[in-house]
Amino acid sequence: DEVHEQAQEQAHDLQQVRKQLADGSPQAGMLDGSLVKMQSLSQNLALLLESGREGFLHDQETRLDSFVENLAGQLRKQYPEHTWQIAEAADASAFMDTKHIFTAMHHLARNAVAHNAGGEEIQIGASVRRPPEGQSMASFWIVNHGMPLSKEEAKNIFEPLNPAVRRSDLQGPQMGIGLAVVKAIAHAHGGYAWVESSMEHGTVFGIDIPLAHAAAAAEETQVRQAAIEAMQQER
Repeated sequence: DEVHEQAQEQAHDLQQVRKQLADGSPQAGMLDGSLVKMQSLSQNLALLLESGREGFLHDQETRLDSFVENLAGQLRKQYPEHTWQIAEAADASAFMDTKHIFTAMHHLARNAVAHNAGGEEIQIGASVRRPPEGQSMASFWIVNHGMPLSKEEAKNIFEPLNPAVRRSDLQGPQMGIGLAVVKAIAHAHGGYAWVESSMEHGTVFGIDIPLAHAAAAAEETQVRQAAIEAMQQER
């Protein structure tokens, strides 16, 4: 499919750039920058391919408030020219692959930075959605108060190499892949990626994953621990 083709093309291009660098190309400085971008794109393509495979997730119980505080600290170091404000940090836990959720949120943060003037506030948060019907969800989101998206742009924003995202001169096609990675990580957790955009409230990108999974995993851990203790007592 398209992602496999992109991965193969990118692997070939990476080999060519590395060969030119090894041969001492006079354009080494420019090639170094291209190599970094190509390596990032290759990593994103590889993650997209792996996201549907068994064993992709390594879940652990994670505090939402601690997660968003750690995320804010990382983003303040990575993008010091922006103001990162924690809008909400829920007092709850989710059973999730913390590393991959961090990856997803960094992609959303990069997207917010690309469409935000330096110094403007960007809000991040982790909350719990409890719909009248269905399961409760852990929700992670980032608010950017730049220009809102049109309905057409928002409709397919998470698709790989989305033309609406590709138009950005700041990030190019990598951002389309980045948002597709966000969607893939959310889906791997049994959740979904979403976007809401308006002139009044700005643009909010987020992912929701089930909270119920956390309860089931915690119960499984307790049962396993009880079984171990029972076996130890029998010895």
